Amino acid sequence: MQQRQMAKIVFAQTNSRTILGTMNDFDRMLDPAAGQSLTSAALELAEAPCGPIAMESPNRATVNLFATRILIRD
Repeated sequence: MQQRQMAKIVFAQTNSRTILGTMNDFDRMLDPAAGQSLTSAALELAEAPCGPIAMESPNRATVNLFATRILIRD
């Protein structure tokens, strides 16, 4: 299901210069080695500091978010 939802690509203008700057930073940081998988490259980017989340890495911010939330199951 997740792959199906990611299949649609949309290009749109943003009003947030912060998000645009972060996307440009990630583009500059992304320098995959020959044969490197997209998953491996994404995991490397997940360790990079990110301005919109107070210079926290997406990886660390996600772990902290899950650690502070109580997951409710139906």
